[in-house]
Amino acid sequence: MTELGMNGVVEITNREIYNELVKVKEVVVSMSNQAGQIADHETRIRAVEKWKYTLPASISSSVIAIIVALLEAHRG
Repeated sequence: MTELGMNGVVEITNREIYNELVKVKEVVVSMSNQAGQIADHETRIRAVEKWKYTLPASISSSVIAIIVALLEAHRG
């Protein structure tokens, strides 16, 4: 436990530092176990983004092709 020293100085012991480092290590290990899940999540997001930008372009191209075909059929 951190205590106030004689001259109003806070003293942190080696044991306190060690205990905090152990806690940090546990958190880091826990986070590293989730790395695979995070990578999978990123892959899925990128796949959705590809469709998000590709689909409107392909629909626009299809609609234009249909309009052109209808106009040519109407003329001839």
